[in-house]
Amino acid sequence: MLNNQKIAGYLSIASLALIGLYMIAVAINVVSRYGLNAPLAIISDMSEFLVPAALALAFPVAALSGSHLSLRFLGGFLGPRVTRWLDLLGRLATVVLLAVITWRLFHYAQYTLESSRASSLRNIPLWPVWAFVTLAMAAATLATLFAAPAETPSADKAEAGLE
Repeated sequence: MLNNQKIAGYLSIASLALIGLYMIAVAINVVSRYGLNAPLAIISDMSEFLVPAALALAFPVAALSGSHLSLRFLGGFLGPRVTRWLDLLGRLATVVLLAVITWRLFHYAQYTLESSRASSLRNIPLWPVWAFVTLAMAAATLATLFAAPAETPSADKAEAGLE
């Protein structure tokens, strides 16, 4: 069975692969544009697909690895029990925010489908990438809601009497 860290690792690799593919495509386009005076129009369109998909994959990675932004300084003053409550409130706020973003992305993906929105140069439909982005954000929302919370080493040590 795959654990959260392995899934996050696979998603990270997929995101990095998309960014790497886009970097290679841009490099080829630069050589083609300035070296051969023949720019490749498809590269501009690729940015409309690869960049949103790669960025969308980063959200479930952050959720699964527990690496969302967190502020621990207040919990240090208030003790481990309050720290856990603050972590819970922060997690719930993150879930609500991600759910709202997912809901808005769903409507945007639906809009791109219904209005037949397409890429700038090659007229490639945009709805599949926005449907993928919506699914990735939904996965991030669910992962934030259901994944085990990140450990709080300082709070755990303080509660155990080790500090």
